[in-house]
Amino acid sequence: MIYPRTILALCIAMVTHVAIGQPTYRISGFVGRANLTDRQQEEIGEYAGGWGGVLDTTDAKTLIEARRHLLEPLDPRWSMTEYVRSLYGRALRETFEPLLAPDNENEMAAVNALQVLSLLGTEQAAATLMHHADVNFEQRAALRHWASIGIGRAISSGKLPVRRIQSTASLLATIASREPTWYIASRQFDAMAMLHVAPNASRDEAIALQQLSFKIQQQALSDLIKEIAANAKPDDRMRAVRSALASLRLQLVEPELNATVRADAAAALLPMLVSAGQVALEHDGSSFLDSDLEDAYGGTLELAFFITARHRGKDTAVATDLRNAWHAGSLEMTSNEWVELLSGS
Repeated sequence: MIYPRTILALCIAMVTHVAIGQPTYRISGFVGRANLTDRQQEEIGEYAGGWGGVLDTTDAKTLIEARRHLLEPLDPRWSMTEYVRSLYGRALRETFEPLLAPDNENEMAAVNALQVLSLLGTEQAAATLMHHADVNFEQRAALRHWASIGIGRAISSGKLPVRRIQSTASLLATIASREPTWYIASRQFDAMAMLHVAPNASRDEAIALQQLSFKIQQQALSDLIKEIAANAKPDDRMRAVRSALASLRLQLVEPELNATVRADAAAALLPMLVSAGQVALEHDGSSFLDSDLEDAYGGTLELAFFITARHRGKDTAVATDLRNAWHAGSLEMTSNEWVELLSGS
């Protein structure tokens, strides 16, 4: 038998748990300060822990509400100081650790935790995102996908110092070359391209970031193409190659791109573009699993020629002819002929 007093005690405990789980106060009113009282520091920890705990749910409405509260202090209108950002970041890291653990089966909660970290802009948050973007450490594709998107957001946030952007992007190039899932690799190449738009960089830093962006994209693509070449049959990851080449095509015509960087990058890309086309020609086209994969291979040929021809001031119409002949099944070109075409275009 349960006595009324016992029931009352249980109800009080439940109310107390809800109050702790979902803070009724806001911390946005003091996140713009350079110094906080001991109590305000405690409130930051309670706020992050409370709403972070609520994030561990499978109910979409509750999850959205928890994420909204976790992101609210990061809203630019509150002008969060670096001092408070570090406190909030530390509290979030402790709260999110069990959500991001390999044995946590609630991927929806883990993905939303990564989305919050992507907007935090601290170096520790960037390191966490990088960890979960790497297939060597993170086996869950959904987490690698959103971590990769988050790295791009972190790079373009203007919060990370240039040295951290450089180290993060360089490591990302290695991660992308071994990523087995094409759409995740595509997101990682997108993140590398974000170095071109990193705000708050000086003129010299901006040029250095542009140079680094092209360098690591070229290296990552070269390594990925080698991985694809090891297969005898068409590889889904060629979709990532095509996507990255389409992005490079646009990056090279950006009006704000330094002219010297543009010329040097286009020249340095040539060996990789040659290799990409060779692999496309050498793979057995009769074994394409779907039209999207076939288009990825044909698009790779088209874009590789287009980028090379445009850099050399030659007619780019051949690029379309290559793609059309590829899809019609009438493209008869050897690997050596492809090399001669790009070298003499």
